[in-house]
Amino acid sequence: MCIEKEREALLKFKVGIQVDRCGLLSSWGIDDDNKRNCCQWRGIRCSNQTGHVIKLDLHGVVETLFLKDHCLQGKVSSSLVDLKHLSYLDLSLNNFDQPIPSFVGSLVSLKYLNLSSAGFSGEIPHQLGNLSSLISLDLKNHLFVKNLSWLSHLKLLRYIDMSGINLERAIDWLRIVNDLPFLRVLHLEYCNLPSRVPLPLSYKNSTTTLSYLNLAVNDLNDS
Repeated sequence: MCIEKEREALLKFKVGIQVDRCGLLSSWGIDDDNKRNCCQWRGIRCSNQTGHVIKLDLHGVVETLFLKDHCLQGKVSSSLVDLKHLSYLDLSLNNFDQPIPSFVGSLVSLKYLNLSSAGFSGEIPHQLGNLSSLISLDLKNHLFVKNLSWLSHLKLLRYIDMSGINLERAIDWLRIVNDLPFLRVLHLEYCNLPSRVPLPLSYKNSTTTLSYLNLAVNDLNDS
């Protein structure tokens, strides 16, 4: 059985969803004993040892002939801060018409975070820099940042996809990426990267673990 406080947090999240075209939340409810156990709801996984919710996977689907709109539409409730043991959060391919909530930075147990193509807008909150356990970060969307200093705190990152995010003001992007010791995959397509790469940086000083790099469709004038 799931923990009551966490079950209530999930139900409050459901209240903020106005549209659920794919039935992602159809099993979330209190109609009978089975539905009272949030560990059995779709998209939820609980720890076998503690009963805490450790995974929330509500990713939508890529547009098809039969589905022209995103699965979930609404607002992300701050009630999610009560899921203090959450290590996996995927809200991708939905339509949350709001900035990325700063309280996501309070989910300090997160190892996997995917908010890509989820309708978020505005500036990426610097509070994401509190997620020091994060291994995978996918924010692919129409967002922007003024700088990437918050990213430098995420030393365990192995995978980053920030494609489509406006990084034209993030002149420190290469220095910060070079300082992530375990980074293996980096996607920065369509990011309006600053046209010149800082000269003091070189392959000699870069991460030795990087195995995939995509900087496509950027106006990099520096040879």
